[in-house]
Amino acid sequence: MALKHRPATWPWYLLLAAILIGLVAGLWVATKRVHYEWRWERVPQYFAYRAEVPQESPIAGRVSAIQAVGALSRVVVTPADGGAPVVLPVETVQVAVGDTLDQEDSVGDNHEWRIGPLTQGLWVTIWISFVSGLVGLLIGLITGLCRISDNPVLRGLAVIYIELIRGTPLLVQIFIFYFFIGTVLNLDRIVAGIGALVPHPT
Repeated sequence: MALKHRPATWPWYLLLAAILIGLVAGLWVATKRVHYEWRWERVPQYFAYRAEVPQESPIAGRVSAIQAVGALSRVVVTPADGGAPVVLPVETVQVAVGDTLDQEDSVGDNHEWRIGPLTQGLWVTIWISFVSGLVGLLIGLITGLCRISDNPVLRGLAVIYIELIRGTPLLVQIFIFYFFIGTVLNLDRIVAGIGALVPHPT
């Protein structure tokens, strides 16, 4: 009995390697033609950044003194009516001694750490996922009990609900819930997102 000859597979591996090399070369040529300059130093600010918070004068008056205390400066504002002066600690001074200020005029800036949009978006995503998971668990439990119920009305409603949710794409459900139901009922966008992302009952 003659042994079957296995066809050589190395040409296919060679073809696969050629395709991958061609893809890498094409991407490299495309990136060189785009002339895009990656600014990686800007990435950290999308996670956290130091924001400039203006320090406003609570009274109208005149800047009587500026005292440097370590990294901070104290701007002394004397009220126009001759009352007790107000001391405002700032990191960056934007006024000079003798300047006249109105109420809520900025005398300088302070810096404080704030979360960036990516960190805030991550937190909102986790929060929406957690709440929608709990709501989906409750809805799935109720729907499952109705599905195995002897009552034909409850069983029929459960079947219709399950088939309707399973039979439509999630993106369509999000659009309907957010732009139609959310607009008609004037729902908050977080509430609309939680309602649209409730898991499908099984």
